[in-house]
Amino acid sequence: MTLSASSTVEAPWWDAYVRLSDHCVTCATCTAVDQQGKNLRLPCTTARQLSEEHRQARRT
Repeated sequence: MTLSASSTVEAPWWDAYVRLSDHCVTCATCTAVDQQGKNLRLPCTTARQLSEEHRQARRT
C-alpha cells in the first residue's frame, strides 16, 4: 500500500508525510509486533529521520 499526494494538497509537509507513511507501512522494524499482535512501536533510523523531516516541514 502506498499513499499518493493528492493534486489538491500542495504542501511540503504533505510530501514528507507521504514519504514517512510509505516507509513505515513496509518496514520490518516499524511494523514489528509482539506475540499478541500489538505493534511494538519501534521506529527505525529511517523512520526517525523522515519523522523529523515531516515535523520540520510542518513548521514552515
